[in-house]
This record gives sequence, C-alpha cells and structure tokens, in this order.
Amino acid sequence: MHNLFLGTPKRLMDRWIKDEDIQDGDFAAMQKTAETMIVPDGYTSLNSKIRKQFSYMKADEFENWINFVDACRLLIKPTITSDEVNTAHQFLQTFCTRCDELYNAEILTCNMHLHLHLRDTIRDFGPVYGYWLFGFERLNRLLKNLKTNRKIGFEETFMKKFIEGVRKDDLVNSLPQSTRQTSAFPLLTKLTSSFTPAAIPSIHQRTFCIQSFVEASEDPNVLIKDNEPLPPSAFPLSLKSATTMSDIHYAHLLQYYKVAYNNEQLVHFQQASESPHFVDNTITLLKYVNILGQVYKIKGESGSRGSLVQAKFIGSTGEHIITYTGQIQYIFTHSFTPPPSSSSLAPLLRTHRRPTQLLHNSQHTFAFIKWYTPENDKSREYKHVETCFPTFSPDYFQCVLPVHRIMLEVATAEHTTRKKVKKMLVIPLPKKQYI
Repeated sequence: MHNLFLGTPKRLMDRWIKDEDIQDGDFAAMQKTAETMIVPDGYTSLNSKIRKQFSYMKADEFENWINFVDACRLLIKPTITSDEVNTAHQFLQTFCTRCDELYNAEILTCNMHLHLHLRDTIRDFGPVYGYWLFGFERLNRLLKNLKTNRKIGFEETFMKKFIEGVRKDDLVNSLPQSTRQTSAFPLLTKLTSSFTPAAIPSIHQRTFCIQSFVEASEDPNVLIKDNEPLPPSAFPLSLKSATTMSDIHYAHLLQYYKVAYNNEQLVHFQQASESPHFVDNTITLLKYVNILGQVYKIKGESGSRGSLVQAKFIGSTGEHIITYTGQIQYIFTHSFTPPPSSSSLAPLLRTHRRPTQLLHNSQHTFAFIKWYTPENDKSREYKHVETCFPTFSPDYFQCVLPVHRIMLEVATAEHTTRKKVKKMLVIPLPKKQYI
C-alpha cells in the first residue's frame, strides 16, 4: 500500500509541480472532468483534492508514468496470475530505469528499489491485496469500537464474539432450503448477516469452474447460454418479484434463444397453442448479482454506480473481437428448456470444446444492457482511456447478455471536444475476483 500509492506517486507529483509540468490551470481542468466521473462502489473519487494540488508533461515522462500505472493495475487485484506478476515486474523495472534517465539521481529512493522486490514478495505470500495495510487500517476502527466493559480484556471479549458469530452462521446456513417456508425464517435470518441455505446435491448438477468463468468473459467464442453454474458466493440470489417482460424486450429474448440454441423453430409465447416449443415471457427480477465479489447493479440503484460495464463481442466479419460499453437496465432470471432436437452449438457462439452431457439447467441469468454508441475513430484514444458517444445504440438481441459474459466494470466521465462534440470517457477497471 505505502510502497505503491503513498511513496512514488507523491514524489513524482511534487517533482512535476516544482518543474511546472503541471500548473494550476491543469488541476482546475482535471477537477472539472473528475466532477463528472461515475465510479463503481468500492472506488472513491478524489475530485475535491485535485484543485488543491498533465497536459504540459513531456511525452516521455507521461509514457514512463503509464508504466507505473500499468503495474499498479495488475498488482492491486485480489487474484493475480504468474504471468501478470512477471508483466507487472517488467513495467516497474522499465519505470525505475527510465526515472534514472529522465530525472537526476535525487528522484530515486529506497521505496523505488522495493518496487523490484514485489514480485518475490507475491510469490512468497500471494497477492498484495491479502496483506497490505488498507484492511488493517479499516479494522482499527472496528476494534476501537468494541466494548469490553473493562472486565476480561479486549482479546477474550473479541474472540468470544467472533466464535459466537461463526457458530450462528454455521447453524443457520446448515438448514435446508425448506426452512425458507417456515414462520421462524425471519427470526433465523437475524442471527446472521448472510443466509445461504444448504443446497441439495444432484448427481447431474454441474459445478462452478473458475477457469470456465474467466474464459466466458474474456473470449466471446466460448459457448455460453447462461444456464451455466454461478459461483456459490452468488447465492442466495437477490430475487425481487416475478413479472412479465415488455413486448419489445421479449422479442430480443426470443431471438437470443434462437441464436444461442441454434433453433429457428422456437415461437412467441402468444403462439403457445400452436407449438410446445415457445419462450415464456415471465421473468424474475434481481436487485443485483454478486459474482466472486464483483457486484453488478441495475440502473437507478445507487445512481449509475455498479451498472456501467463492458463485454466482448465478435465483429460482423467474424475476424475481430470488439469491446462495447453499456449500462445494465435490469438483471433477471428466466426459465427455458430447449426442445430435445435443438443443437447445442450456435454459429455465432462457436467453441472447439465438446459439450458436456449433463441434465439441462432451465434457469438462465441475464442482464439487459443498453450499449453506448461506439466511436469509429480510435486515433485519439489514450492507453486505458476509451471514448464513445453518451447515447445508446438501438436495442437488439445482444442486449440480452448472459451475466457470465460481463467482462468488467468501468468508470466514466463527460468530455467535450474543441469542436463542442460531447463524448464519454471510459476507463476499464481491473476485474476483482475473490476466490
């Protein structure tokens, strides 16, 4: 924490201010943009501190600073791969070497030297997310508020409360699903902060696979219908009431199933009397969905925070993968079982893997997302900052997105060009996965 965020950034910022690479007008312009930013929950906007103290930085200085930013984006994630650790080390090594070339020797500190030991530290102890000081400082407030009555001391009081809480959680969460139907259920839920009833195992039930989940969000070629297993941490789902889908959105859901299951014989629910293979228009709304600690919310819940996301799609020619930014309008579950003759492979969702022969899970979990209008001219985009227009594209069947396909959350900000064209800045944020 101190090594990455409180040492090197402050030292370089002080240097840039001293050399007048960044001036008062630059801070004012940055704050004006920052005030329009929408960031997900868990991120804090620092717009109130910007004006109090990068446009005039030299190109090589800015490019080298991005090396440090690239390293931090990888290192601060709750989970990190060996390749990402090595990549972050290369970024830090390049950053320190270039600092020695761009500035005098006074800029180099022991803190910068320690950057080059982070790779070994992570190999020994795991991601820095698990042992940096942010968590400890947050717990200090909780510990100070723990009442001991000055009798048996802090340690014993804390452990007693901790063990009591764990036992209550174990008791409540060991109860079967049928417990939800009893009159005592509201009382039981007060014993614990989270109620996750024990699931009834099935010999046909597919288990959640973290590798498959990561592939689904990163590679649009992977076959995903979104009846695939969700991680155990996603349950219980935050279900709201059942409702009927609007006629306009239902048409996109029907088309989605036709493509996903490669079956043009599926019919509208109003034609249910003519064919048993129809798609129902009844859905169950969700307040949010928690997938490995990444919480995706709907528009209107806490403003837009948590509803702005990105997903990857295959281009119209089938040769390129394109990333789109959108806003979640609502999240829902839908029950559908395809006809036995339905092919499990769709032309637009090809995969080289052989489908597993297991019992079909009828429950699908989707997010209905409106996609922002992309900008064709990418020449003025900076690294890690994309641009699009702040208007939505027309709805089509790919607005119905399997939640497994959500790649990551984004932060956005308003931007007006010199020609007075309004655009939206899009900053993809590191995907946090708590395993």
